[in-house]
Amino acid sequence: MEQTNLVVTPDGKTWDEVTRDVSYMGNLVLYSTTDTNLASDTATIILDEWRGSGHMLHANFMTKDFAIAYDRMICLKDGMYRIQISHRFASSNATFGLRINGTTILNQDNPDSGGLTSAEMSTINVQLKRGDFVSIYGSWQNSSDEYNWLQISKD
Repeated sequence: MEQTNLVVTPDGKTWDEVTRDVSYMGNLVLYSTTDTNLASDTATIILDEWRGSGHMLHANFMTKDFAIAYDRMICLKDGMYRIQISHRFASSNATFGLRINGTTILNQDNPDSGGLTSAEMSTINVQLKRGDFVSIYGSWQNSSDEYNWLQISKD
């Protein structure tokens, strides 16, 4: 027989309330990167660093309220989210962008025909519903997560 609503703390919290509490993580819901170099303007960037320590700016890769899919992050809770992306272009005359549900909502071009650029930072606030998905595409230099990362926080 399976126990439901099992009270496990003196103040009356159930097992589900205790084990699923992620409030200590603050409003950050996703932080990830990849060390894969991608020079295509159209290919989807596959983020693959989801756990462990980051290089410079952030302490830990993590996710909550988003499901990790192969080439996208799927929203699990409705709300207003702030999406921040820092990246370096992997090649000159390159493109980088953010898609929500397959539609491009942010697009950046690297007009430098002579080489790579410094890190570019973008911030966008979006209303997401359960089931909406976020993906990034384009040129991504694999220098380090000091410059290349995707972060989503809940406003």
